[in-house]
Amino acid sequence: MDVKKRIIYALEKSNVSRQALADRLGLGRGAVSAKLTRDVEFDSLKYVEAAAELTGFSFHWIRTGQGPERESESNASTVSEPEAIYTNRSVDALEKLVDTQARTIKLLEETILRLEETIRHQSKTGV
Repeated sequence: MDVKKRIIYALEKSNVSRQALADRLGLGRGAVSAKLTRDVEFDSLKYVEAAAELTGFSFHWIRTGQGPERESESNASTVSEPEAIYTNRSVDALEKLVDTQARTIKLLEETILRLEETIRHQSKTGV
């Protein structure tokens, strides 16, 4: 079973309509149905993520066909795989952004000090 068939399977087993998937993706129902039933390229990650969120099926299972179909009850309180990936990426990106901003602030402070020094020197020399 390929990823498209697993998405359809998860939707059907969970009584989730293709319209609900289309709404989640911000697309028309026809576009979603075409992507899932025709031999065309599509951004499967977006579809898998939306289907997992809507159906409760495992992101990993829908994506790969491996592991349990649904998240177990014991894992219900943990962060799902796509959330963990995005959370980790978001934290890394924020840390990099903070570091970059801190370096930028330091450079700006140094530039301000140099400009103030230049202004003081020019006012003393009358230039």
